[in-house]
Amino acid sequence: MALRHSPQGHHLLAEAALALVLATIAVRTLPFRRTARFAGLSEGATASEVTIEQLACAERVGRAVRAVASRTPWTSTCLMEAVAGAALLRRRRIPAEVHFGVAKDSARPDGLAAHAWLTCGGRVLTGDGPQRQRYATLGVYSVCGNAPAEQEPSSPESVDRMR
Repeated sequence: MALRHSPQGHHLLAEAALALVLATIAVRTLPFRRTARFAGLSEGATASEVTIEQLACAERVGRAVRAVASRTPWTSTCLMEAVAGAALLRRRRIPAEVHFGVAKDSARPDGLAAHAWLTCGGRVLTGDGPQRQRYATLGVYSVCGNAPAEQEPSSPESVDRMR
């Protein structure tokens, strides 16, 4: 089902646009722990299984976030997309994971490049591409995980490089 050809698709695109605006504001202005709270992220991977219906919904969310991100008047980073997608999946109570990785990059002053991507049921929803495989995973944060709500994740140093 194409997102733009159904009323549900239009609603999801509008919801993704709002989530991306809020994620952009959060990433640009808040410390990582508060951004993580906005997206419902808990430190550590989740072992939750997803149903076929949940995976299909998660893939629609990923497509919507990517579609909106490609049309924003600002540059939507991988971190902004992952945070927006995580927030939308949290709202739907679909377990997912945000992965943070780094790779060597001689073109950057510090010699490192950072990347974030969102997965659900082993499928990459945002942040996929031919270069993703070169990133070594530094940390994983779960959406709808088993961590207590009051636990705040700590900030990996690489998150600031993704802004």
